[in-house]
Amino acid sequence: MMRGVQDLTCDFLAFRLRDGEKVILTPDHYEGGTIDQPTLMIKNSTRHDQGMYTCVLENKVGSQESNNVVYVAVYFKPIVKLMMEPPTPVSELDRLNITLMCKVESGNPDILQAVRWYLDGELLKELPDCGGNVTDYMFCDIDPSKLLLEDVGRSFHGNYSCEGMNEAGWGPLSADEELIVYYPPGAATLVFEPSRVVKKGPVTLRCSVDDAGRPETTTYRWLRGTHLIQDVTTANWTIDSVTLEVESNFTCLAYNEGGEGDPATVYIDVYAPPAFIERLQLYNGALVNASNINISCRVECSPLCAVQWLKDGKLLNLNSSSLYTTNETIIPPDTRTSDFESIKSTLIWNMTAWPGGQLDRIHDSANYTCHSTQNVVGPGVKSSTTFRVECK
Repeated sequence: MMRGVQDLTCDFLAFRLRDGEKVILTPDHYEGGTIDQPTLMIKNSTRHDQGMYTCVLENKVGSQESNNVVYVAVYFKPIVKLMMEPPTPVSELDRLNITLMCKVESGNPDILQAVRWYLDGELLKELPDCGGNVTDYMFCDIDPSKLLLEDVGRSFHGNYSCEGMNEAGWGPLSADEELIVYYPPGAATLVFEPSRVVKKGPVTLRCSVDDAGRPETTTYRWLRGTHLIQDVTTANWTIDSVTLEVESNFTCLAYNEGGEGDPATVYIDVYAPPAFIERLQLYNGALVNASNINISCRVECSPLCAVQWLKDGKLLNLNSSSLYTTNETIIPPDTRTSDFESIKSTLIWNMTAWPGGQLDRIHDSANYTCHSTQNVVGPGVKSSTTFRVECK
């Protein structure tokens, strides 16, 4: 290593060469190198003075370059740059190994004897590590310019830097290189409001996560049952008019470039207030001697309601009367028509129990009403018909 002032001597000097280029003798950096003072003195030598030196002699006959050369080696501290392989960002789910490399950009010698590794400005490791501990000896005989990060997860995320040492000493700290580790958002939480969802009313589903992951996400995936909802990617989803298809499992999850978070699922039970699917006809007629007479209505309601029958505004007591019977059928929801569960009730005239086995034109003409009871989300509904006994 060349330090301080260096002397180079040549007889009958005309000029000197470094790596084949003429040395410009500035007095602030050089002394001598002339015919009167043939010794060339380099003051405060730097890395730029390193090279192969020769001198050129001349007289009246001609000039000749010296046969021998002097190699001046100037040792200087290493300037380093940190590099990563593979490049980032990386996904935590891949659990990759990443090699950090402290590369010498300039320095002499260009072989690093030791390297200090930093994470976010804090010393992470110095290699080689031969501290005397039995487990430390494995780090003695290694290349200090490389540091292996194994099974990289979110805790490895940060700014890495290094500084290297050669025979000239420790060089400056490198610029930071960020190791970006993507990871999925946390588990989702799913709620909806109002807590009682009613047909044709609104419902808002809200999906949230405590940990937005990296990169922080604002993107969500929604499923109704097993059907992916393509056009909804926000955290909140409002359905303005609830239909039968809303009565289902809903699932949401947050996702980003690091992967998908754990999903959350809720089941929405939809209520339907009483409403007619089939009303009574405004007019019904039957012949005096008709043997098969009935009228029916169908009421949608969830929870299910009951149907009562009235004649001229008075409740028919079907338990004590043998003149009428009813037949009721519970019909399940129908996704094709978007109808909720319903009850179909048929009022049947029992003509075998009728006086004389036939109707009376005067006394048996009446108004009949199908009336449903209320349920928890709506009042009952009613539909009426005018029934007339007709002549043959």
